[in-house]
This record gives sequence, structure tokens and C-alpha cells, in this order.
Amino acid sequence: EEALAKPREPVFDRNLDRLEVWKRNLLDLTLRNRLLNFKDTKSTITIECPDAATLEDKLSGGDRFKLLGRASVLDGSDGRDTALLAQRLQDDARKDFVRDAMVRGELHTTVPETDLEGRLTELYRATRLAFEEGGANILYLCLGFLKWTPQDGAGPYRAPLILVPVQLERKSVRSGFRLALHEDEARFNPTLLQMLKQDFALSMPELEGELPQDATGVDVAGIWKTIRRHIKSIKGWEVTEQVVLATL
Repeated sequence: EEALAKPREPVFDRNLDRLEVWKRNLLDLTLRNRLLNFKDTKSTITIECPDAATLEDKLSGGDRFKLLGRASVLDGSDGRDTALLAQRLQDDARKDFVRDAMVRGELHTTVPETDLEGRLTELYRATRLAFEEGGANILYLCLGFLKWTPQDGAGPYRAPLILVPVQLERKSVRSGFRLALHEDEARFNPTLLQMLKQDFALSMPELEGELPQDATGVDVAGIWKTIRRHIKSIKGWEVTEQVVLATL
């Protein structure tokens, strides 16, 4: 009887289902979580993209993009004048160059061409292994980041905003990799929403659940605008329009 009166020890199932794992990760609101403290590593690939909304629309429409190394054109290494006006002209010309490439179905990354194939191969293998072992896609195109500072004044840190599930496709080793949309739904960073509620009493109900849509896919520009409106009174916080391919 005495033994029966003792409280039972909690039983932890090592074979947690995917939903339970996701819930537990969601509760990790520490800086160990890449969804709150994102850092560039060899397993992340930054994409030079001046128009993330159009890129998402094209992916949603079924387009596939060949991934290329860093474009050397107009990057300041060709001996041109680096005065402010010239730099602005270079920036505009470079944006036009990578935008035209995107129209052709090509995305320039910031990775040197000599390193790109190896980096993409590692991402491709890691993504396939994770899917085989857990049945879940872990590769995302992160559209935009929130640069934020904790209440203790540390940081700033970066948190990805829109998480678009994607996949790498390769018909043959020689053909190279192409980026395509995955069948999962795009979502807003759920851990960030939780942290903003808990630590800053900041709620963004418009971004919970299904994301706002435009004619072709997710309304990227509208979502960024919504976040900027919510954080405009918080000093030092800003939305940056970076596009990064990463496993999460």
C-alpha cells in the first residue's frame, strides 16, 4: 500500500512522434535555438536575391532554379572606382544582373563556385538522411530575418521569418542541383512567435496558422510589412530582406 501511495515517476518515451518533438523544440526559447539565433555556417547558403517575393511566387508556380556560385560581375573586384556614387551604380547594376538571372531560372549564391557543389551535396545528403530517418523535410528557404535584441541588451541576434519548405533535385552529377518547392506548407517561424509573446508581450495573430496569400503564393512583402508595423517602436529591431537556404 505504501508503494502504491508514492507518486509515479514520469515515463519518457524515447520514440517521440514528430508532433511531440516539434512541440518540445518550440518551447526551446534559448539562444541555442537556430530559429532565434541564426548563424551562417557551412550548412547554410545565402542567395543573392533582390526580389524574394518574385522568387517565392515562381517557386509556388512550379519553377525550378539552378544554383550558381557567387557572380564576380560588378562585385568591386574589377578595379572600378569605389567612390560612393560609383558604388551605388554598381549595386543597382548588380541587382539587375542577379534579377535577370532569376528570370532565366538561375540563382546566384554568395558561395564561391569552387565550394558550391560540395556544400550543396552535403545539404542534399543531410536532407535525404533526415527524411529517411524521421519522415520530415528539414530544408527551408528562409525569406527575411528579424534582427532583434533581448531585454538584457545582448546581441543583436537574427531570427528567420518566413520558412518555405524546399528540396534539392539532381538528375545527374553533371547536371548540378536545382531548387524546387517541397509539398509542405510554408509557415512563419513558430518559435519566434512564441518568444515574442512570452518575452515581449508582442502578439502577431495575422501570422499564426495559414500565412496571408497573394495571387501566386505567400504574400512575402505583406508579411514583412506586418512585422515592421509590430516592431516599429522597439529600438534597434529591424527586418532584413536576406534569403538563405538552410536546414532547420
